[in-house]
Amino acid sequence: MKNFNLIDEKYIEDVHSKVSYYEHIKTKAKIVTLENNMDNLAFGIGFRTPPKDSSGVAHIIEHSVLGTSRKYKTREPFFDLVKGSPNTFLNAMTFPDKTIYPFSSKNKKDFYNLLDVYLDCVLYPGIYETDKIFKREGWHYELRDKNDPIIINGIVYNEMKGAYASEDEQVFDALNTSLFKGTTYGVDSGGNPQDIPNLTYEAFLNFHKTYYHPSNSYIYLSGNLNMEEALSFIDENYLSHFEYKKIDSQIKTREPINEIRQINFEYPALEISKNKDYLGLAILTGKYDSAFDCIINQFLVELLLNTDASPLKNALYKKGLGLDVYGTNIDNYELAISIMAKYVDGNRKDEFLNTINETLEDLVKNGIDKDLLRATLNKFEFTIRNGGGANAQIYRFIWAMSRWLYDGSPFEGLNFSKEFKKLRNYIDGDFFEKYIEEKYLKNQDKVLLIAKPSTEKNKIIEEKLRKKLELYKNSLSEEEIENLINSTLSFDEFLSKEDSPEAKASMPRLSLDDISKDVEEIKRSVEIYKDSEILKHDQATNGITYANFYFDSSFIGNEDLFIYSVMDLLIGKLDTENYSYKDLDNEIYKVLGSFSTSPMVTLKNKSNDLIRKFLVSFPFLSDNVSNVFKIVEEIIYRTKFEDLKRIKDVLNEAKSKMEDDFISKGHLKASGLVSSYYSRVGKYNEIINGIEFYHNLCDLIENIDRDFEKIKLKIQKLYGEIFNSKNLILNITCEEKYLEDLSPFKKFIDGLTNKKISPVPFEFKEEAKNIAYTSSSDVNFVAKGYNYKAFSEDLDGSVAVLKNILSNEYLYNEIRAKGGAYGQGMLINDQGDMIALSYRDPQLSRTLKVYDEIPNYLRNLKMDKQDLINAIIGGSISYDPNLAPEDKGLVSGLRYIRGIEISEIKKKKAEALATNLEKLKSYADLIEKVMNKNYLGVIGNKNIIEENKNIFKNIKSLKK
Repeated sequence: MKNFNLIDEKYIEDVHSKVSYYEHIKTKAKIVTLENNMDNLAFGIGFRTPPKDSSGVAHIIEHSVLGTSRKYKTREPFFDLVKGSPNTFLNAMTFPDKTIYPFSSKNKKDFYNLLDVYLDCVLYPGIYETDKIFKREGWHYELRDKNDPIIINGIVYNEMKGAYASEDEQVFDALNTSLFKGTTYGVDSGGNPQDIPNLTYEAFLNFHKTYYHPSNSYIYLSGNLNMEEALSFIDENYLSHFEYKKIDSQIKTREPINEIRQINFEYPALEISKNKDYLGLAILTGKYDSAFDCIINQFLVELLLNTDASPLKNALYKKGLGLDVYGTNIDNYELAISIMAKYVDGNRKDEFLNTINETLEDLVKNGIDKDLLRATLNKFEFTIRNGGGANAQIYRFIWAMSRWLYDGSPFEGLNFSKEFKKLRNYIDGDFFEKYIEEKYLKNQDKVLLIAKPSTEKNKIIEEKLRKKLELYKNSLSEEEIENLINSTLSFDEFLSKEDSPEAKASMPRLSLDDISKDVEEIKRSVEIYKDSEILKHDQATNGITYANFYFDSSFIGNEDLFIYSVMDLLIGKLDTENYSYKDLDNEIYKVLGSFSTSPMVTLKNKSNDLIRKFLVSFPFLSDNVSNVFKIVEEIIYRTKFEDLKRIKDVLNEAKSKMEDDFISKGHLKASGLVSSYYSRVGKYNEIINGIEFYHNLCDLIENIDRDFEKIKLKIQKLYGEIFNSKNLILNITCEEKYLEDLSPFKKFIDGLTNKKISPVPFEFKEEAKNIAYTSSSDVNFVAKGYNYKAFSEDLDGSVAVLKNILSNEYLYNEIRAKGGAYGQGMLINDQGDMIALSYRDPQLSRTLKVYDEIPNYLRNLKMDKQDLINAIIGGSISYDPNLAPEDKGLVSGLRYIRGIEISEIKKKKAEALATNLEKLKSYADLIEKVMNKNYLGVIGNKNIIEENKNIFKNIKSLKK
């Protein structure tokens, strides 16, 4: 390969690719290529970027370089690509010691467009021409009137305020930074909101100058590509323009410390109640010197803490040490594990430590259960092999980087079978016991954390910031204040300024002729078997069968929906007639890749009849089908709902996970809340997994000792009725040869009850509740919308283009760029939902005004021909998404259940491709009617909500 030295080359079965490792001769840039038959073409470039503080410089650079470059002069080339590219993945990611920029596309012309934009942006960004990109993405002062207080705003600043709203995130960060104090990993590469305003523009630029050079780069190409052509493009247009540069990007580590350090920490809470502390133990376990070091680190955390059979988890639960117990593996150059007990009395720290040590000592002395080892390894390996799904090409870049970044070979991260073979060979010996003894028991390089809730912490932080900004303002002369006001107004103008025609013309373009007019048709055959239907999908699933059973749940009335969802949380996690829940977990993962259940609801296409199902899913190795149904039948026929202590543990874990979701998925919870006011599907979902369910779950947990017998009888009744072959739909996805003999599935169906189902109407009354839920978060999730079908017939395919323009143009500019929120979007689906939403948003009333202005924006919409084409391309791809083989089976199955024909999807894509400006403008009246209904829901900062209390009918505390 011209201008590249081939270091090594081999075929790696785990990624079905010929993998070649090169070094660029001139710059010593490192390149790995994966040649395979995947039509999803992928690229990535990464840099080793060790931060020295928690100012978030690596994270802010990651955001900023994709906003204007040497060749691409629009304000934000990245979001122009989001709007107008048929990409299948487009993102950038900051890790503790690296920053990566991956993308993928099925369209070759688009792939090379994206390749050029990404390389130009990371190597020649526009951050040197103006500080306004730094201000927008990082942080800046705002002052519009001399009598106003100065405030701080910025996209990363608000993103990290949102991240730090999570109790778990704050506690883990305190534990992590304490363990790694004095090293690269003892700071937050994402940025601590208290430290981000310490970052100067000069330090920001210096970070890029230091690390963003081909000599410090890791380049990845994968797919059915002409690799010589791709590498020549990269060399001729970029790498050859640089000279070799010696870059010090080494990871800073420290010598081991032979003592346990204790730290005390406070996390913010709205109220303090008994046993709301955290206890955590972090252990430094060594360095990432081989792929096996990482694999064993991950595996033992899974084994000891993260399965239902995990001995450490169960030992802590047994003593009541935590309502939720979980482990985390830290897999950077320095490896560590953490053990966390959530919601416990912090004064029991000695008992916590003793329980951990005694449990580990017992495992070392008496040995780890071999079934547990095998089951955990099966689960672990299945997860890795199945990792990535439709984005497998992107995950492979991250896997390659895992060892490559630390001066190892990229092959190590891709050839995981070798490491799993080692683990499997060690099961029959005492390797794991010796490892635990050496790394966890004898090793004293540990940190013990005691974290307690504080109702004052956020107030103190806010007051400290208020005083700091007040002092800063008082230190300014009148002229300096006037300059800050002018700077703010100038920045507002920068954010509002439209790209010039010349800037737009600099971006690479596709034409509609470059976009396929077709939609992939997922082949499906249907077999009627007795009172059930079997859907069969022939897909290249690499020897795995994906089985999805949709049981009819239409007989469950409103009064039982909450208990129905509680039953779902418990199935597969309790004792059965033949197994304890620990042994059951082992048996599940000896045979299955996973076992999951979930209630689901949707609407029938055309008729809008409510479809209610109970989904049971489990993948397994196709050759092992004969062993599958023994364990599945054990779960669905013989689960025992008797163990109150165990049920409490499971429900508390579920409660903890929901609380995390309020922070990580708050926009979805807020939009679901709004949907529940006007939609049967929305209300149903709110009852079974929304905020209403969470509050009912909290009440159940609080009163379960008193009400257990009554609850148990209700659960047992539903459990005895749900697994019925009447109206059952079985969806199977695997290779064709495994579809030839479905007798094990049919035998299973024969064993189910077969009773007539009498559907019960779902009772629903529309009501604009307009609820705001307060939390300790500094940011908000703001949603507003209504059922557009109250004013319109079904919308045609042009609605996908509308969503693209509103989400990635109007709302992006107003909510993210100007408002400082981390995310925004417009939800419009064929079930009637039309909801505007924001994510980690420092605003509230301003955001609602932005939503209300959507109709006027559309009425005044101006787009040149190419802008419209870009919007059409970016919108139309939603009708033909990139899907992994297993996802194709799921999507096809859901289309069958809902009665959606492929011809309808093709028609909608054709309508999207034919969208014109007048059609887009015509949506203004409809959206105005939707917004005028004034149905809104918010999750967010208590003070901001209280300041706007007049717009809500109800204000409630989010957490119970």
